[in-house]
Order: sequence, then C-alpha cells, then structure tokens
Amino acid sequence: MKIRLDWGTGLFYGLRVMNLYKITQSEKEGYDTYDSAVVCAPSPKVARSIHPSHGGYLPNLEQWKPGEYWYEYWASSPESVSVKFIGKAARGMKQGVVMASFNAG
Repeated sequence: MKIRLDWGTGLFYGLRVMNLYKITQSEKEGYDTYDSAVVCAPSPKVARSIHPSHGGYLPNLEQWKPGEYWYEYWASSPESVSVKFIGKAARGMKQGVVMASFNAG
C-alpha cells in the first residue's frame, strides 16, 4: 500500500497533518506592521495565506486588497510571504497563528 500525502491540502489518509511554519514578509516595515509569525497549517500553501493579525485563512487574492483593516500591517499578497518549515505540530493543534511579531509604534 502506498502512503499518500497531498501537499496542497495536507491530507494524509483522510486525516489532516498539521505542521508549524514561520512566515515572514519584508514588504511593509516599520511601526504598526507584522514582520513574522509562527502558524499551524497543513501545507506551505495554506501557511502563506494565513494572516497574522487575526489568524484568518485568506486563500483568495480579492481578500488581500487595500481598504481591508489588516492590509497596511502585512504583505499585500500571499506571494510576498516567505514560508519556512519548523516541524510537525502536536496532535490536536488547530490551524491558525501560534504567535506573531508586531512592531507597535
């Protein structure tokens, strides 16, 4: 029997495999911006689309638009977010932000 892991969804034998990722952006710097976060997600693709201000998964580019309250605090698109795998998440961890770095000013 072959083991199958779908990296897009993080599904492994129908179970969601969760990982920890460090996400960073350098597009918006200075005061009142997020520079990084540690997130729990099933894949790098999902991790890249998690916003550190509220932990929401924003898969559609339309959600990353000017005028949204979080737009000024983080990268302008998921493509501007760098993702680094940290390790496997503990069993039972839910998708979202574990911790975030906000430069208050």
